[in-house]
Amino acid sequence: FKLNILKKGVNFQSTDDLSNYINQVLNEIAKENDEIKREIMLKNLAKETNVWYNTLEKKLNELLTTKNLKIKEEFKVVTSNDKRLSKYEKAMQAIIYYMLNNREVITLVLNSHVYFPFEKYRILAREIAYFYEQNGYISMADFATYIEEKAEIKEEFSKILGLKFSNEVDNQVILDYLKVIRDYNVALEIKRLEKLIMNEVDPNEQAKISNQIMKLRIGSESND
Repeated sequence: FKLNILKKGVNFQSTDDLSNYINQVLNEIAKENDEIKREIMLKNLAKETNVWYNTLEKKLNELLTTKNLKIKEEFKVVTSNDKRLSKYEKAMQAIIYYMLNNREVITLVLNSHVYFPFEKYRILAREIAYFYEQNGYISMADFATYIEEKAEIKEEFSKILGLKFSNEVDNQVILDYLKVIRDYNVALEIKRLEKLIMNEVDPNEQAKISNQIMKLRIGSESND
């Protein structure tokens, strides 16, 4: 409805009028949280104005980036460059970052059933998934509002916002991150079983535990 109002009085033969109209519509599209709706609106705008879709998409992405930067400023982003973090923790941070920006990543993570061994990331990932399942979309701004009263994850959320990752990511990169986490879980389980076998006196039980360890190692290697 608002787009129809914006169209009134626009002289589509005037470069200035057309440019102003396009910028106004793009600002409205940037407010839309649903990615599919944004794409439909953008395609309609390209058809209506006879402006190349890729040009409009580039401008829209600039607006969305500016919008996210404003969110970070308002949310008191904590910049973290802690080089002491393990590759496993960095993988969890990366996955959460992309979950906040891409609903396909959320679906990929949920379908993987990978367990996040660090509680702070596990809770944050669970909240993102819950928000998406309840609302059908993911928006950094709306999620920030949603967790406003959740002190236990606000600080970690701020740190995630301060991380620098590429805006674009393909599924294989996410799968690689998930494998890193899965390998960490396997290593932890092997360590637990090795400790268990040291305290076990029954040869039969020792054999069973050894078999479990062997299966875990073979499974981990076959996924490389």
